[in-house]
Amino acid sequence: MYEVYLDGRILDYPGDEECVILEPKLDLALNDAGSFEFLLPPSNPEYGSILNKKSMVQVLKDGEEIFNGEVIECEKDADSLEECFVVGELAFLSSSIQPQAVYHDLSPRQMLDTWLNIHNTQVEERKKFYTGIVTIHDSNDSIYRFTDRESTLDAIREKLVKKLGGYLRIRKSEGKRYLDWI
Repeated sequence: MYEVYLDGRILDYPGDEECVILEPKLDLALNDAGSFEFLLPPSNPEYGSILNKKSMVQVLKDGEEIFNGEVIECEKDADSLEECFVVGELAFLSSSIQPQAVYHDLSPRQMLDTWLNIHNTQVEERKKFYTGIVTIHDSNDSIYRFTDRESTLDAIREKLVKKLGGYLRIRKSEGKRYLDWI
């Protein structure tokens, strides 16, 4: 059973006649943000209350969160339905830029931690990430990397995950968003 929430309020709930969305399409992606698209009919109590680049949408399956993201665009179509596009919260890491810099003698965990700390100085509180579980190791745990104004997400994917392997996973605990690299 799937449930969908908008900023903590019910947007779609099985069996409810008013809290309904139409044509939901959830795209869960590995090492990427993923997306969620849906149509919102005028009969839904949340119709007209979705704010672009502010509202958050959460999808639960059997009570467990499987997607959480920010509404990028929600516009009325010719039939007065709101067409909504949501991008997953991993995309928050695209909101920051890594400066030109050279890093050496850092473990994979230290490198990830450094880049997330830089990210956190550039974004609002709700878009911050903290270093979580890191099980990836380099042969000598002394990596050398450089950045040149790419997004934090691109730096992590291209310069860490692509080179050393593993998967990115978002985990939440005590109100904080952690990025695990396993």
